Amino acid sequence: MASRQTPSGLTPREIAQQHREKALRKERSRRAVIGGAIIAAVLAIVLIVTYLFKKNNEAAGAADAAKGPAPAYGNQYGGVTLIKGGTLKKAGGIEVDPGTVGPPATAPSTKAPSGALTTKKGEPAHVLVYVDMLCPHCKVFEGMFGDYLHDLAEKGTANVEYRVISILDQAANKNYSTRAGGALMSVADRFPEKFYPALKLLFAQQPSEATGGDNGTIKSVLKSAGVPSEIDSLVDSGAFRYYTKFANALAAHDGVSGTPSVYVEGQRWDPQAESDFKKFVQATIDARK
Repeated sequence: MASRQTPSGLTPREIAQQHREKALRKERSRRAVIGGAIIAAVLAIVLIVTYLFKKNNEAAGAADAAKGPAPAYGNQYGGVTLIKGGTLKKAGGIEVDPGTVGPPATAPSTKAPSGALTTKKGEPAHVLVYVDMLCPHCKVFEGMFGDYLHDLAEKGTANVEYRVISILDQAANKNYSTRAGGALMSVADRFPEKFYPALKLLFAQQPSEATGGDNGTIKSVLKSAGVPSEIDSLVDSGAFRYYTKFANALAAHDGVSGTPSVYVEGQRWDPQAESDFKKFVQATIDARK
């Protein structure tokens, strides 16, 4: 049976097929335009985020380059030390510069970090604790063993050195680790008797690792810890943030792999090998000659 033809010489079926193909081409073209617009928008967002991240890192880098005196009770390794009576060990006259610290170690070190002391029997032992004020594991450690370590220091059994570092700094949390560390070092400088209460409460009221807390939150916690309001201007001005950055750079250079990291007489506590921290501390102290 012959098919009907139109004036164009095409059958209605062929014409319909052409229309369908034309519509499909138009739809594909429309989708390509939309897809291109979406890709362009995504790329724009990526570029904006990258730019902001770069600017944040540049600002952080500028802050890292700052240098100055250590807190009055801060040592040349970025630490402050609780001694007999629960007070801080006086230092003074020390200048620190994060820019002078060597490059980070390429792998975790099994050696004792800079300034990890060994002492003789009868002297206060040396306990070195690395913490990040935003580290949730540090919060747990402090909750379990902070008072125990403070008691060792108060009795003169051990000198307990805290090095507050900033491995958890991020743009999202606005470098909370550095800000809280600088605030704590400001307390150590001006109100040394409030250092441990401030440390303890900053951990107890630790903000989310993702978002951190603003300076107002830090000041509120310090006030609750009994720190006078004179500290507020130091928190806002960023005093001693460079000291936290210095401690962080030196820890990285020494191959300290994370927080909390604890060394007793230069020996690193490995919770996988010895789960009983107090037993490890006492055994190490007793083994001295």
